[in-house]
Amino acid sequence: TAYLKANYPVEYMASVLTAFRANEEKVASAIAECRRLGIEVRPPDVHRSHLEFTVEGDAIRFGLLAVKNVGQGAIESIIAAREAGGDFRSLADFCGRVDLRLCNRKVLETLARVGALKHFGHPAQILLGLDDAMAAGQAAQRDRVSGQVSLFDMGSSEAAVLERPLPVTPETPVRERLRWEKELLGLYLSEHPMGEVAVQIGQYVDAYSPDLKDESNEGRRVVVGGIVTGLRTVVTKAKATMAIVTIEDLQGAIEVVVFPKLHEATAGTWQEGAILLVAGRIDHRGDEVSLLADFVLSWEDAQAAGPESFREQVAAGDRGGGRRRWNRDGE
Repeated sequence: TAYLKANYPVEYMASVLTAFRANEEKVASAIAECRRLGIEVRPPDVHRSHLEFTVEGDAIRFGLLAVKNVGQGAIESIIAAREAGGDFRSLADFCGRVDLRLCNRKVLETLARVGALKHFGHPAQILLGLDDAMAAGQAAQRDRVSGQVSLFDMGSSEAAVLERPLPVTPETPVRERLRWEKELLGLYLSEHPMGEVAVQIGQYVDAYSPDLKDESNEGRRVVVGGIVTGLRTVVTKAKATMAIVTIEDLQGAIEVVVFPKLHEATAGTWQEGAILLVAGRIDHRGDEVSLLADFVLSWEDAQAAGPESFREQVAAGDRGGGRRRWNRDGE
């Protein structure tokens, strides 16, 4: 394995991604490793993707079976259509050549949202133009069955004249597009809210989300970094307020428990969309794992301080190895 990874890293990582494609967390972790190795993972594409992850020169193409809501039958129909007739000329051409019983509306909406239909237009255009394109595709398939010539059987120039253009509409906001990627691919692929700081943040953290799940790390104090994606407050039996915060790094999600004393001192820091560096101890409860926070600093403040000063602040915030007990309804 070490030999393959060292000498054939692209091929090795493509096989790893294929092996893990049914496990979102492992796919996200493997793609993070690809980024670390400088291997580009390209997004799903109806012109280039296959069932599994495949090698494209020095890059890897995302496999369509790893996309939610897209079944193997639909993918095989897409691959068969492009092998028989070449690249698809337009959304209407695509709908006219694939099996719309397998590539139904839900499948097409998913492909649009993850950018797999980007050659025809941006996702907002695809979603608005889907009804017309599917209707044209179904009509073309009926004509083909009845032996009539449809516009898709004409030359490309004639077809281009007859096909209706997609609606003109503003592009989907980046935040919404990233939300679709996270929902349907299980990770941020085209870019990550933390993407621009991923390399720099490595100088400040000493653990990533998968490390917290390793039971051998129970009780270990670590520093993680991520973007806040969820936040809820809990009132304890002592009428104090604590918080349960979800942060995401490039490899997955981390549940952070913020006890009342720290919450009172840092309440304004825990804001959705904020990139934070958090120190605390790893706590396992059966299948649940959390980070019991004892220190937090915004990424901007950590950057201003620099790695060495930041580490000194983290060390000063260490409360020792005592284990705190808690439950999700309060201390």
